[in-house]
Amino acid sequence: ARGLKQTALQEEDQATIARQALDQRFEDEARNALQSYQSALSRLQSAGQARAAAESVYASELRRYRNNASTTFLVLQRQVELEQARGQELQAQTDLNKAVVELQRFEGTILTDNGVTVQKLGTKALAPHPISS
Repeated sequence: ARGLKQTALQEEDQATIARQALDQRFEDEARNALQSYQSALSRLQSAGQARAAAESVYASELRRYRNNASTTFLVLQRQVELEQARGQELQAQTDLNKAVVELQRFEGTILTDNGVTVQKLGTKALAPHPISS
């Protein structure tokens, strides 16, 4: 009987340790998801400012060209810089969208936040499908 009690106590200790490890993992995942979101939001804001600055520089260079104070090379260079800034802003928006999805996944709200319900899926999704040969 003493051996069974000792085994039960050890199993209880192991379960407690496993539970604490799981709780820690959840905390880490939540913290990482929130930090990823905040970082992505900051990158998007910075990329938007960089794109706006590139638009301004391009417009200025284009005006200078029209007044014969610049070259086509410089105008095209500014245009390339503008397109790169737009691409970086688009990537930052994509990263933010991914971070939002990760937050929703962690919170367990990804389906409801996107308007998906079991009723909308219908019962066909749950019905067994015949196996075709």
